Amino acid sequence: MRLRTLTLRHFRNVAFARIELEGRRHYFLGQNGQGKTNLLEAAGYLTAARSFRTTETATLLMHGQTTAAVACTLEHARLGETKVTIKVHRHSKELWLEQTRVTRLGDYLGKFPTVVFSSQDLQLVRGAPAGRRRWLDLTLAAMDGSYLQALQTYTRALTERNALLNSRFKKTAPQVHRTYHYFVNRFLTVMSNLLSGIYLSDMETCYKLVRTDLMKSLPLTSDRFGFE
Repeated sequence: MRLRTLTLRHFRNVAFARIELEGRRHYFLGQNGQGKTNLLEAAGYLTAARSFRTTETATLLMHGQTTAAVACTLEHARLGETKVTIKVHRHSKELWLEQTRVTRLGDYLGKFPTVVFSSQDLQLVRGAPAGRRRWLDLTLAAMDGSYLQALQTYTRALTERNALLNSRFKKTAPQVHRTYHYFVNRFLTVMSNLLSGIYLSDMETCYKLVRTDLMKSLPLTSDRFGFE
């Protein structure tokens, strides 16, 4: 894949720019603050519609503007000459492949990979392990739509599990405890699928919630069972 043209409008401090690229190597020269890194940021944006510098979409918009746009023309080994357009709004983004709008990011990921190296990457070596895990998650998610979906499901399940764990210590209603068991089951299912790649069902994770009245009706001789 080769980037042939790069067009920016109202992106960061660039009101409008169109660059035609030929050959295999390109260098941007200029004074500090002119927008050299902004051009690289825009080129990297086409991989997953995500900046390598910030998670705040609003900061990509030029001051006083409500929409920014990045358009790229590429020579692709499989797709041929392809045009990608990304429109950035304050709280949303639009992704277009040729004349067709992409409605699911997972269908787009992996088609146009780019590699970015910046001074921030030094933190992968010197920083905390959490930073390395986040970098690996984001890199894999940018290349594989199924990994992105699994990561989103895992993050959602983990957030809900933590919230329900906190609620257990506040004498919440029984239905909340049943909800807790449900999400723990979902959490274990997602973790099993991520770690094993076998894609187990909820039943196969063997974490089940049994009705209290049913359990109490069974002729059990052990008192090791707890009821909620």
